[in-house]
Amino acid sequence: MYKSRIWTAALASLLALSPLGALSATAADAANSNFPDVPKSYWASDAILKMREAGVVNGATGSDGVLYFNPNGSVTRAEFAKMITDALHLTKSTSAQKFHDVGAHWGASYISAATDGGLIFGYEDSTYRPENRITREEMAVMLQRAIRHGNLADKPESSFKFNDDSSISDWARQDVYQAYQRALPNITDNNFEPRRNATRAEAAYMIYKTLNALNEKPHPVQETNGIKQITAVKNGHIALFDGTNWNTKFWNGVNLGATTPGHYPGELSPTKQDYLRWFQQMKAMNVDLVRVYTILPPYFYEALDEFNAGRTDPLYFLQGIWSPEEELIADGNGADALSSAITNQFKGEIVDAVHAVHGDLSRPVMPGHAYGTFRTDASKYLAGWLLGTEWFPNAVKLTNDNHPGMQPYSGTYFAAKANATPFESWLAQLLDTVGTEEMKFGWQHPVAFTNWVTADPLKHPEEPFPEEDMVSVDPTHLGNTDKWSAGYYAAYHAYPYYPDFLRFDSGYQTYKDSTGAVNPYAGYLHDLKKQTPGLPIMVAEFGVPSSRGMAHRGPLDRNQGMHTEQEQGQIDADLQGSIYNEGYDGGFVFSWQDEWFKYTWNTMSLTMPRDRRAFWFNRLTNEANFGVVEMEPGKTADDVIRLDGETSDWAKRANKTTASYPGFDLSVSHDEAYLYLLAQKKSGNWDFSKETFTAGFDVLGGGSATADKAPGVTFKSPVEFLLQVKGDNDGSRLYVNSAYDQHTFQYAGKSGGVVPFDPSYQDAAQGKFLPWKLALSYALKLPQSGKNIPFEDLDVGIMKTGQTSLSDWYAKGNVLEVRIPWMMLGYTDPSSLQVWDYPYSAGKLQAAQSPGVTVEPLLRANTDTAPVTVDSTPYTWAKWDVPTYHERLKDSYYILQNAFKNYKQPK
Repeated sequence: MYKSRIWTAALASLLALSPLGALSATAADAANSNFPDVPKSYWASDAILKMREAGVVNGATGSDGVLYFNPNGSVTRAEFAKMITDALHLTKSTSAQKFHDVGAHWGASYISAATDGGLIFGYEDSTYRPENRITREEMAVMLQRAIRHGNLADKPESSFKFNDDSSISDWARQDVYQAYQRALPNITDNNFEPRRNATRAEAAYMIYKTLNALNEKPHPVQETNGIKQITAVKNGHIALFDGTNWNTKFWNGVNLGATTPGHYPGELSPTKQDYLRWFQQMKAMNVDLVRVYTILPPYFYEALDEFNAGRTDPLYFLQGIWSPEEELIADGNGADALSSAITNQFKGEIVDAVHAVHGDLSRPVMPGHAYGTFRTDASKYLAGWLLGTEWFPNAVKLTNDNHPGMQPYSGTYFAAKANATPFESWLAQLLDTVGTEEMKFGWQHPVAFTNWVTADPLKHPEEPFPEEDMVSVDPTHLGNTDKWSAGYYAAYHAYPYYPDFLRFDSGYQTYKDSTGAVNPYAGYLHDLKKQTPGLPIMVAEFGVPSSRGMAHRGPLDRNQGMHTEQEQGQIDADLQGSIYNEGYDGGFVFSWQDEWFKYTWNTMSLTMPRDRRAFWFNRLTNEANFGVVEMEPGKTADDVIRLDGETSDWAKRANKTTASYPGFDLSVSHDEAYLYLLAQKKSGNWDFSKETFTAGFDVLGGGSATADKAPGVTFKSPVEFLLQVKGDNDGSRLYVNSAYDQHTFQYAGKSGGVVPFDPSYQDAAQGKFLPWKLALSYALKLPQSGKNIPFEDLDVGIMKTGQTSLSDWYAKGNVLEVRIPWMMLGYTDPSSLQVWDYPYSAGKLQAAQSPGVTVEPLLRANTDTAPVTVDSTPYTWAKWDVPTYHERLKDSYYILQNAFKNYKQPK
């Protein structure tokens, strides 16, 4: 009865407060900002801030007079008793102590309060051991007791087991798993680590999640005629139910990839802790909705439910359902989508996706797919379904050609219209499968299929590639029946640089947006919306990459690559503005994180072996650099060499080689993205108006001892590449030996003379060095105007100075720092020390083993052409199979954070 009175009073006090806001009312003097050692991107930042505001945790003053939290510090059992007493508003007790080792300890009253509340039982020898560090399993047990005393029933037992289950104490096991099902503890790599001392961050986080569980209110759900909904199409827009009304909103979204460096998508490598951290960062970026492409592991849905618990502004998600993409592409000629094999495979994936979201799926191990026991019902945070991937044009055409006169599909929840093609009718059948399956749970959410510009319903007479305007998949040719009141919407992937008609259609080149500015992208969006009357439209993918390379040019310099992070952010913000101003319901920037495994057309032939591309970060591949979160090489930010003119980062490098040269000292190092050079002058400062820094690079053997761009210089080890740092204004270059130049080898005969060729280029010893280029586009002929567009390429060997994400070198005082992306030094895979072979000798592009990089640097006056021989400094490294990386929010993240807050209601 005594404990009951304690908990009745405590809960009355706690539940009288709002989940987040009123916590701060208990600590009027608490700071409303976080500690300096808890950055906003820290995984437990939000919890620590809320607990600081509540007066549950505090910091300690450092030697500099600043208050620090020390998130990785440990917590004593007495300190934790105080934390939970304060958090739960338990009355400090003066009752007699049951533990003989507490006595006059400063925490006695808190320990007594927690004991009276049934949270603490102590040890068998009647001790509490207040100065012992509390372990994770002890903390989980105490907090699960708080949950139980708060009249929350235990969750049903799950078959889930931690990898280290045998390490959990028998007395703690049940409560540990109950705490896990309540999403209280943070988990790493499926291990609970029960005997490890809990950190201060973990204590704050778990108490915060306990308060959320005790204080959680049901998420607003409308239920009519036994059908539950949180989102639905209302008056042509996707609206959200707030418990009373349906409110339309503009959905700021982001696409979430399924991998991390060193892994491929089918491995589903992100952990639950990754998702929890990312969700917090997404909400801080003003993201409303995260789109996932396929079924993710059970802990994704657990993490989302855990993150949203107690929030009045949850993060919603759009569940993608992956189509049988490889089967539809087949041998490149396409396959019939209506074949029973493809249709049944797709339907099976739909059924599993619906059951996974509703927490009712046990999936066996399936290579390349998520598996396990799905027990978390995330349907209350699901904004909608998005079916399929970008439809392969040949598959669409073949399906339509194979079934002339096919009757439109008519289902219970979705149907094709009289003008629907067979492929569109197939899609209606699949959407109906989603509806049929979800109604088994009494739920409905808006549904769409993925589409892209290549298969849009518009005609593009200036599109030079026939396959880019060959087929149409029109969302208005199908729709929902009256039985699916949640509605139906359209979704497109739409980028500003592709297909080519966006550059060449005269109407788009003169279209002015709502601000009066010429905006081809907005022009396309305008036409697409006009062609889709009555349906809400989402742009499910858009964006530009912050890569060092480029794959395609776009109008207004919205190119497929070669953007600084600031440019990436501003362009993405402008694109979202266009999406908003043209009356769309939402836009989803691509993508959340950089994905190292990606490849693109103009670097694909230089990536060998392809099954190792996830082990290194190719800055020339635009597809790997779309994220607003960079997966930056190095275990921590302190491991990164910055172009800042400082040498403290170099002093910490273990993997480096140093050498002395006339006038300067050289250091060489590397990481998963770059080779780095540090040249420190022995006297005076760098002055590139008077001097040039030259460096030759030998990566294979068989190059040239001389270079036409560096008269008088002889390299002891013949070189494939030549670097010259001459100063600002694009005067610095990286050149490639003509016999080693992949660009001339691949495109001289395909460029219509734009890429010149001389037979002497095949002889490496000639010492002819060419610009380092990437192809951007083949020669084109526009079908309507007949205009010829010449072959396009890009000189990526221009070495830019500065401190942006595209900078290649920076000089300050006597310090010169250079970083060169691996592929620009011929590396097809630096993780296994492979480069491309001499292509003319090999007759093709193929990989060859490299011994490492031999660097041959030289400093001399700009007017000096006297003969000189340069000594060699060899640099090599061990093969790696596990890359190191850490996460860094790009500048584009903060630009989008500011932009997204401006878009609330759709136009």
